[in-house]
Amino acid sequence: MANKFATPILLLLLAVLPVCADTITSESCDTVVTREFTNPKTAFQASAPTGKGGIGLYSNLLKDVTGTMSLGIEVPLHKKVTFNFSGLWSPWSFSDNLKYKIWQLRPELRWWSEKGHFLNVSIFGGEFNYGRVSLPFGIAPELKDFRYQGWHLGGGVAYGYRWNFTRRIAMEAMAGVDIAHISYSKYQCSRCGQQISSGTRVNVAPNLALNLIIRLGKVNEAPAPVSIERINTVITRRIETRVHTVDTVIERRVEQLPGEKVKIHSANFALRLQYPLNSSDIVPSLADNRAQIDSLRSFISRYADNPSIRIQSFDITGYASVEGNADANRRLSEKRAASAAQLISGLYPALSSLINVSGAGEDWNSLAFPEKAQLMRISDLNERERRLRMIDGGNLFRHLMETQLPETRRIECTVRFTEMRTEKN
Repeated sequence: MANKFATPILLLLLAVLPVCADTITSESCDTVVTREFTNPKTAFQASAPTGKGGIGLYSNLLKDVTGTMSLGIEVPLHKKVTFNFSGLWSPWSFSDNLKYKIWQLRPELRWWSEKGHFLNVSIFGGEFNYGRVSLPFGIAPELKDFRYQGWHLGGGVAYGYRWNFTRRIAMEAMAGVDIAHISYSKYQCSRCGQQISSGTRVNVAPNLALNLIIRLGKVNEAPAPVSIERINTVITRRIETRVHTVDTVIERRVEQLPGEKVKIHSANFALRLQYPLNSSDIVPSLADNRAQIDSLRSFISRYADNPSIRIQSFDITGYASVEGNADANRRLSEKRAASAAQLISGLYPALSSLINVSGAGEDWNSLAFPEKAQLMRISDLNERERRLRMIDGGNLFRHLMETQLPETRRIECTVRFTEMRTEKN
């Protein structure tokens, strides 16, 4: 299509993610409980642009390096849909009648996943004027000897992915295919150029982009609904919570009947993940890691759907098995705790501030073998390991490596939370 004569489009974007949240609650009360919660079913991950309003600009670096100027604007229509409008312009004329002129406009629709992937559908149109242009790899050799002038109109589809470097700076890569109808006139490459012929053609060409994105205005990684709950200690009372975001209002009411009272219960949720030897990478297929991660997702979904639950903290402790240097194993245990924290933050960014991590180093306490009490009197962990390896010619240590040590390469996470329950008096 026109891309045979024109370089495919550059775009420039700026994404503004303003989020406003107001909470209105009614009735005076004796006890006030306030907490924030984010619903992972509706909040975007950090990789994707928020759909709660905002505008952005972006520029295609692949086009910029060719001297073709581009600019685009992105406007969210829905939490997973954005409208993009971009254009490119190249006004260049050089000596010896060398011309590289094009303008093009392209409206687009994008459908976003929560992980930063998107599908792009677009239409485009514009005009071009090329003469004495030499393209690499033998592309369109006729442009070197003749001048082509005309217009093009078409459409395309593409797939892309976005990375967020900071709250305001991001980059995305996109690859797709364009198809266009081209109407052109062919001229001699003299100054005025006598027309030789004219015609039309259908052209298919790749559409590649590497967009640099800058966000302006108030930027949040994910809009976090705010919930304020008020509890009256009278026989009949009402809890009313209203959450206001840019385009959403959620209202929930809970009635307390005569003869009922509200109690706050404290509870814990436990998460345990195992790791390969000398590694801090989370491997879902190892042991029951996949089931543990699914259980965590279910718990957070329950929390997000139930305003009476308040998460207080994620306390993550990393452990290492006793093989190797004790100092290195302590650092490894800290890295394992950090990787679990990254997993939780990646799944639910709004909960990141509640995460506490620590590394416990080598886990001797979980091991069970006849000579353990004597060995535990040795304070130097490296010497303790050396003595353990010598017992029974090393047979005991080999047995522990096959049976007990794999389970000590782990993290343990305790999620502390409270839940308000209505009970009969």
